[in-house]
Amino acid sequence: MTKDEISPDVLRQVADELGRYVYALVDPRDGIPFYIGKGTGDRFAAHGREALWTYNGGDLETEADEQSISSKVRKIRELAGDIDIWIIRQGLNKAEYTQVEAACIDLLTSFPVARLNEGESRHPDGVRDQLTNRRKEASRGHGIVRLERVIEEKSAPVLEYDEPLLIITLGDWVDDESDIPGGGIRQGYGYKREWLESSVRKQHYQEIGESTCSWWKLSEDTIQQKGIEYVVAAYRGVTRALFRIKPDTWDFDVDDECGRRIGWEFDIVDSGDIFDQVVGEYGHRVEPKPQQNQRYWPW
Repeated sequence: MTKDEISPDVLRQVADELGRYVYALVDPRDGIPFYIGKGTGDRFAAHGREALWTYNGGDLETEADEQSISSKVRKIRELAGDIDIWIIRQGLNKAEYTQVEAACIDLLTSFPVARLNEGESRHPDGVRDQLTNRRKEASRGHGIVRLERVIEEKSAPVLEYDEPLLIITLGDWVDDESDIPGGGIRQGYGYKREWLESSVRKQHYQEIGESTCSWWKLSEDTIQQKGIEYVVAAYRGVTRALFRIKPDTWDFDVDDECGRRIGWEFDIVDSGDIFDQVVGEYGHRVEPKPQQNQRYWPW
């Protein structure tokens, strides 16, 4: 998706939802941040315009002209505007976003950031093993994410598939080893933030399927009566993956709190006409966003 393809309405919607935020400008060649900023509105989109406004594209003629140009603008020009923008935190109040910006600057000016090898890219939690501790407090959906992913979600076409589907809305990932239908064991359930990157998500369809296809307070008779063959994993209101229910693989689990819950074995569907209509490259927006009791499509 190029910048020219992004609707102004989408940019406004993204800006409204971000509120006050802290962001990083990253050199995509080595994955190293070169600028930390805070903003509201479409500040994240202003840096390219700033580079153009402060320089008309000609040669620098005087030392004074050269000194008047910030290091940030020089870097943006060097990259021809091809920069990665990461939203570090969003939905902050005025005091919080000043403090988060200062903390990020202190961190990045005190500890080195390793360069990426050619062909590698950064994604959320991509180097989680670098720390011995894991996140102890939920980020409430406001955690670090590449801006491009946020825009993709808002630009995703609305789901208009006509056939019945079972849509399962996944929450944030929870580490919890448990059995799954077919005799396997999963290491947790939910959706990991690094799977927002499509290239990463495609490598983890099996884990997403294990989260999507067990365990739920649903009726296998109702699913069959509705003629449902396919199950969709949704996260943040966008379809992320598609699975086919294997016939006659229904299983159940009894939980002291939740009672009887069902699950089933699945096949991964990652190509073909149905996949393109339901998921595709960037997913499809589910409107209205599915709630806990909204699982059967169409609503």
